[in-house]
Amino acid sequence: MALHLPINTVLPNKATAAKETSSEACTTTQFENPWSDANLERCHQLWNLLPDEIMQLKLLQAHLSDVRDSFENNPFDVVRFLRENKGNLNIAEKKFRSMLDWRHKHQVDCMLDPNEYRPPSLYRYFPAGVLEGVDKEGDPIHCERTGDADSSGLLSRYGRDEMLKQAIWIREIQSRGKWHQDYEKRQGHPIKQFTVVLDMKGLKARNMGPGLISVSQEVSRIVQDFYPYYAKRIIIIRAPALFQVAFNAIKPFLDESMRDKIVVSGGHRDHCKVLEKYMDLKVLPPEICPSGDGKAVADFPNVVWEGGKIPDHEEDLSLQQVVTLQADSVIGVEVAQAISGGTNVSDTDRPLAVTVGHVSKPLETFLLQGGTQSLDVSSEERRKGSNWVQRQLELFQATFSSFEAGDSSASYAI
Repeated sequence: MALHLPINTVLPNKATAAKETSSEACTTTQFENPWSDANLERCHQLWNLLPDEIMQLKLLQAHLSDVRDSFENNPFDVVRFLRENKGNLNIAEKKFRSMLDWRHKHQVDCMLDPNEYRPPSLYRYFPAGVLEGVDKEGDPIHCERTGDADSSGLLSRYGRDEMLKQAIWIREIQSRGKWHQDYEKRQGHPIKQFTVVLDMKGLKARNMGPGLISVSQEVSRIVQDFYPYYAKRIIIIRAPALFQVAFNAIKPFLDESMRDKIVVSGGHRDHCKVLEKYMDLKVLPPEICPSGDGKAVADFPNVVWEGGKIPDHEEDLSLQQVVTLQADSVIGVEVAQAISGGTNVSDTDRPLAVTVGHVSKPLETFLLQGGTQSLDVSSEERRKGSNWVQRQLELFQATFSSFEAGDSSASYAI
């Protein structure tokens, strides 16, 4: 079923699109020779492949030799189809080619290109994202607070196709987002699998209507068919009795291998104990465990983890200015190209963000100490772009000068 992605240009060459939109993040795939001996060896070490699996992977490489323009044709992606289909070469090849056809039909390769697609601003109120921390085995954690999400409000506001696109966008970030680069540097190896945490606290009947159930069923098939073997385990927490109704509607769309990965914790008091078996609770958002202080990776900016009803109006999230701080000092300033597709600052309106170490926060929530020093910027001044940014930099750097000089009340907000 077509998703009608809002891309009005001719689909670029897939290898070129991959280099432009995800090559910085995807350090595992070498486009010149993705099936190099070095990549095969890394794949073997990552997955602890058995001799038979290595032989099967090389056979798949030969069978897919006609696929020359797809960055997905590499051992790290192909092995997932082999594992998911328990070594059946014919089924693995068939499903891999089906995935390529689906991506081409819906131009999924371009979904991480901000010039082509950007989720509506209010989707940040759907609390979901990959966390900065990892589980006890060093694998990444993906959290979704489905119960407290205003899914019915999002469906009413944006419609079914947009919900599907947003779900695919999330999976694209999971599988090839820029955060992969930091993960590989810290862990010393590429992404293997995820621990998925689904928090059902707050689930209500209005989020279980036929329209939403239909979307959930289709998303479950998209994940299993086109993003196989990414989930290591799926932990469902704080599931009310009502959840069983929704799960029964989705269960027929889950393969046996997926159902076997699901762990359900229905109690509202012991869910942290269940999660502690698999991860340090500190890596989780406090909305899931009170002792946690976890945050989403930068690919998922401004996630509202508490969820709740979406606002009545769209939010302006287009211009971003990144200020890098080290040892409480400003050491560099970069004005990032707007994700809305603008080629310079004057084209956009994205709120400023501060990066302290590896943590990025909107300036409107970033306070050094003490009170707040605000700046009233009119929409006309904001449209002037570079002049407005320069005023922000001057004020921000002046604030830091005061702070470094010992003025503990110095702070900055916008």
